[in-house]
Amino acid sequence: MQIWLFSTTSAFIEQVEKSLGSSADELKVISRLPSYAALEGAPPDILIVEIPNSQAAEGIIRQAKTLRPVVMLGILPPDTDPVLVNLVEFGLDAFLIKPTTENMLRVKLKKILHLRRLKEVQLDRERLVKEHLRFYNTLPLGIFELSVQDEILWCNTVAEKMFGYPKEELNGHSIQTIIPNLSAPSVRRTFEFRGDEMMGHHKSGSEIIVSVSCSEASIGTPGTSRVLLVENVSSQRHTEAALYDMEARANAILESTISGIITIDDHGHIETFNPAAAKIFGYQPEEVIGKNIRMLMPDPYKREHDLYLNNYHSTGVRKIIGIGREVQGLRKDGSVFPMDLAVNEVVLKNRRIYSGIVRDITKQRQLEKEILQISEQERRNIGQDLHDGLGQMLTALSLMADNLAMKLEREKNPLANEAQKIVRHLEEADTFARFLARGLVPVQLEAYGLASALERLCHQAEQIFRIKCFFEVFGEYDTYTDPSAIHLYRIVQEAISNAVKHGKASQVHVELAVGSDQLRLRIKDNGTGFFPALNKPRGMGVHIMNYRARLIGGTLDIRNSSKGGTIITCTQPLGTGLLHLE
Repeated sequence: MQIWLFSTTSAFIEQVEKSLGSSADELKVISRLPSYAALEGAPPDILIVEIPNSQAAEGIIRQAKTLRPVVMLGILPPDTDPVLVNLVEFGLDAFLIKPTTENMLRVKLKKILHLRRLKEVQLDRERLVKEHLRFYNTLPLGIFELSVQDEILWCNTVAEKMFGYPKEELNGHSIQTIIPNLSAPSVRRTFEFRGDEMMGHHKSGSEIIVSVSCSEASIGTPGTSRVLLVENVSSQRHTEAALYDMEARANAILESTISGIITIDDHGHIETFNPAAAKIFGYQPEEVIGKNIRMLMPDPYKREHDLYLNNYHSTGVRKIIGIGREVQGLRKDGSVFPMDLAVNEVVLKNRRIYSGIVRDITKQRQLEKEILQISEQERRNIGQDLHDGLGQMLTALSLMADNLAMKLEREKNPLANEAQKIVRHLEEADTFARFLARGLVPVQLEAYGLASALERLCHQAEQIFRIKCFFEVFGEYDTYTDPSAIHLYRIVQEAISNAVKHGKASQVHVELAVGSDQLRLRIKDNGTGFFPALNKPRGMGVHIMNYRARLIGGTLDIRNSSKGGTIITCTQPLGTGLLHLE
């Protein structure tokens, strides 16, 4: 602590030095009283001044009042009159009359050192209160200091703006003037609020919705009983009301739409499940909400779902999101059904969810199945007619023509050569009709299985289309009684036909690979490739191929080869069999 001593008496200076002893307080002796400017620029903590007369005392007292918290100790001469004593007693912090003993001086110095520390604490407290007030003016809350009678003693600038009154108009008035719902001190038992919402009155006459909390702690204003914290929540409540209306409209749409709408979080847990989804899957919302969406999926979708979500979160690569596609769903009763699924990602403020729109297409696929069955039956009927009707007639005509040719040859008739040509054409027509009949009615498939039927189909393609058609099989696959075999056969048949007719291929390679859990059928050609966007509107061939793949629980992929031509791949999980549409 820094102490300045203004004295010209060496004995007194020595007495002060002895009284301070070896303390850490720094004593500076000055021979003349410093100017006010010097004291204001770098004031000491304690100033000890010898005061010779009343005129000097008045000047020093004026300085003492402006230099607070500097503690001033006045040293008066022995013959000091009572007027000077009275002046110093009320103007300075302490005084001593010469002569004084070293002990008295030590006690007095100890007193003023303690007084300086108290003033320092008071100064820190005042500075802290000012800082708090500045801080409270930056908060988004209106702050009121209230007396015991609920009079407003102080408020921050936010409170002024919130209610439209300057603090000068609020100070001294009851808080009930602007928040009338607050009970008066004379009737209430407690004054405890924790976010209670009330109506407030703005100076303009409009009403605002405020959230009120009460604290017993004082900010610093004398006489404060409690502090009221007020937040204007009008905008928030209006927004909530608007959001409630929007939510009500959205719920009305969700409740009435015929499409199933399901939302899940980024871990796959179901959050919403509308009535249409409940009707489609057979579950009530409370049975599925909070559970993983996998419960609505058959294999292999069930096994792949979490892996897909994790891959998407780590790579950002979309395979389903934003792309509608046909998948299979699993009902509560265990039945599997086809459905159209469109998935969209919704990014919220601190998380993301996924919404799925589901449409049960069982009836549509059932109709397609019936059309396909009718088509298959018509194929069989036409094939049977070709084999039993046209084929037999061509065979009979061929025999008759052969007999005629032999007779003409024996007679050395020049028309014998023409007759032989007719016989060869009839035999070729008979052979072609039988090839067509076998394609329409794959007897080989039913008798010897898929591999044998595909091998014969490739041989027939070579005969009919005059191309090279190779067949390879990897693994063993028993299809004698598998109803999916006819669909695999038809997919290959359609693929070979498209390769020749549309791709102008001269070579086709068919592969049948059978693993432990899936079958893969691949048809590769050396044609012009597959460009659906550039091609003319095509027939139903590709659509029917896709449908046949879905019907057996498989997938169909068509893409262009890097070496030219087209690659068609049909993958079927083994053991799935036909998709039941009943």
